[in-house]
Amino acid sequence: MERGFGHVALIADHEVVVAAAQEIDAAFWPVGLQVARGWTSDADWFTLREGIEVKRREFVNIARKHLTAPGPPLARLTGRPSSDDQIWKLRRPCPPHSMR
Repeated sequence: MERGFGHVALIADHEVVVAAAQEIDAAFWPVGLQVARGWTSDADWFTLREGIEVKRREFVNIARKHLTAPGPPLARLTGRPSSDDQIWKLRRPCPPHSMR
């Protein structure tokens, strides 16, 4: 990920674009450290991820504003279901025990 931010810093001539990319990187660090140290649970993941997603969306909108033709800001970046979508409650059923 850091290489990608380095590329942004190399090619983006707008300080605000580079700063927005650095904010994504800054949002990753505490999450990565919490996960690596085992200080989080699966239930925490959506909350932790949300801060990173907000920074990603802000970066894209800032980059679009400064580096491309004008257009409306994006409300979403991906088609990923929201954290409260029912799909996240789906679980793979346990296979029936085989009887020998």
